Amino acid sequence: MARPVHILMVGIVFAIAGGCTPASDPGDCNQNDNSQTAVDGGIQCDLPFDPRDPGETSGRFAVKVVQYIHVNAAGIVETDTIGSAIGYADLEYEPATGEGLFTLKMCDLLVPKMEIPGQPLPTVFTVRRETLELVQPAQTPFTLTDERTCAGFVTGPAVVLVAVRLTDDLLDPLPSDAANETCPGPQALNCLYDVDLDAKPAATVIAENVPGLEVDEVYATLRAWVAFDGLVGRPDLLLGTATFGLDLAVVGCRIEPLGGGAKRACNESELGVLAQVTPAFDQTTGIESSFQAVRVAPDTDCPTVITQADTLFGR
Repeated sequence: MARPVHILMVGIVFAIAGGCTPASDPGDCNQNDNSQTAVDGGIQCDLPFDPRDPGETSGRFAVKVVQYIHVNAAGIVETDTIGSAIGYADLEYEPATGEGLFTLKMCDLLVPKMEIPGQPLPTVFTVRRETLELVQPAQTPFTLTDERTCAGFVTGPAVVLVAVRLTDDLLDPLPSDAANETCPGPQALNCLYDVDLDAKPAATVIAENVPGLEVDEVYATLRAWVAFDGLVGRPDLLLGTATFGLDLAVVGCRIEPLGGGAKRACNESELGVLAQVTPAFDQTTGIESSFQAVRVAPDTDCPTVITQADTLFGR
């Protein structure tokens, strides 16, 4: 049975120097600003805010999470780097309660490259965008402290499951044995399935330059989750601290022989080596992870968010 790898990234308090925080009195945000525009980062306080589009029950926001990550690949490499995830979220809101439903679609997940000592090219694991397109959105509640800008905005964890169905999406262990834990049907739970419909177990992840193995594909189950704690920066902007986690369990791989010949499935020994070198990621100590959510058109999809990411979020 393959060994699961646990990845956890925890956000720290997000502060905006000279700006306002979720606890700020709206008037404090513009004491010297008759235009109601604060000087820091274009944040505007005490303006009306409704996450819904006019006349609609929800509004759509493009979302980017930036993680400051400590990488440890079985002691082979240990370093600090940056990862990110982007997607979009639909925010349904009930003004009478200040509560709503946050529905997150993950479009792209950047796993940091690993520079291995003595290896000319970095080791890279790529979660295919085509796979994420096939994954169901994740839902979680959110709350607003007020319907004005600079109000607090908090969500629960939105849990995205890739190639796996669980009873408890956040806490149940990921299946990691393709031979014995493949779902017998679409209603089965606590099992894995071929999410990308390529006749290979679980989700196909592209692998490059894995030390000691000529692996070109990795098959894995994944759980990505994110929770936000921040503020309404403008009527079209939410920002703050992100708590982000990822669990990954390798269930198989494919060998591409260096000297040529037919590609083949990894044997148990090779799979064990791969599990050992698959990196674990933790939040870099003392550096916060953050999020931005920018209002977009209601028909915005993953390809649009990906191609317009620099415009939406800045570089």
